[in-house]
Amino acid sequence: MKKTLILCSAALVGVALLLGAIAWQKKLRSVSSEAKSESGPNAVSVDANWIREMRNGTTTNTNDLHAMQYIVAIMAGHKPEKLPPGLTPEYVSNVYFKVFIAPNIIPQKPINFWGKVLDENGEAVSGARAHFKVIGASTNQPAETDDLSDGSGSFSLKGRMGVQLTVDVSKSGYYESRSNRQVNFFWYSHQNSGEFNPEPNKPVIYHLHKIGQGTDLITSQYGIARELSVATSDDGTPVFVDLLTRKAGSTGHLEINRTKTPNGNWKQVSEWSFQLRVPDGGLIEHHDEFPFHPPEQGYQPSVDFKFSRDTTNYVTHFEKSYYIAFGNPRRYGHIHVQTSLFGQTRLEYAINPDGSRYLEGRKDASLEKGPFR
Repeated sequence: MKKTLILCSAALVGVALLLGAIAWQKKLRSVSSEAKSESGPNAVSVDANWIREMRNGTTTNTNDLHAMQYIVAIMAGHKPEKLPPGLTPEYVSNVYFKVFIAPNIIPQKPINFWGKVLDENGEAVSGARAHFKVIGASTNQPAETDDLSDGSGSFSLKGRMGVQLTVDVSKSGYYESRSNRQVNFFWYSHQNSGEFNPEPNKPVIYHLHKIGQGTDLITSQYGIARELSVATSDDGTPVFVDLLTRKAGSTGHLEINRTKTPNGNWKQVSEWSFQLRVPDGGLIEHHDEFPFHPPEQGYQPSVDFKFSRDTTNYVTHFEKSYYIAFGNPRRYGHIHVQTSLFGQTRLEYAINPDGSRYLEGRKDASLEKGPFR
């Protein structure tokens, strides 16, 4: 009986999604045929940035994210037994329409695109592969095609018709920069605003980073776990971490302190503090995407954080990235720290044991999407 109800419920949701999509198609076709311009009181709002975030899974709207996950599960043949909490079939069908249906029925427009590929030094990268996917493409044109960057790093796509364009740039022997995710999706035909206007003399810039020879590093990875989890007390008792042996105890290269007031249920905590200290070295905060070359000097022996509920900087969780130097002879590395006023502190790091300031580990082709943090 229960199985029958679940199947019936699933069928009803599927019908609702289909009916919702059909209703939206009728609405948009009506708007497209009657509107004299691309805006108006009945125009369907499909924001380009929203579409990009939904496709990349970076939307901060929890309901939209859950709806998208539900839809993707259905498309993959793993239909959940019920809708995500708080969502209606109409809400899910609306998301489905705007992400997957609207791009194919919004009127087509000419698609031209000019891009340029640069390396970590700002130099042109030739021979990079630009993969284009035209969404809502004309039936007499292939939806996907490629172009290679020339000696100046330039590439282009011309003479297509469609609604949206996705662009992915890669080259064997190079890391892909995370910044490329912000320029991988473009609207050419839009009911409201946000259309992309390509200009030959202003190409979209893509960044790649040459993969070096690499060296053997000591990292926090153990088996499949990339991070080292460290249990820290809440009364300020220090915990030391030996970064070379991946062990926490009473001695080590990195000292961690955490306090909470009052010490107990995290919901009742009025303030908490966190300190990282390197007894014979120091830390420098960094924001480098490819943290391969730490500075030789400028390290601070400790970093301290204090959070109080009566201030605007209060958080229950934070994370930071640092270059670290320690020991005699000196050793250098980079470390990413995640902590909160509850739970363990997680460390993800790489240390060069031979004293060199070169921190690029040895890579294989499967890791070319990006380095170890």
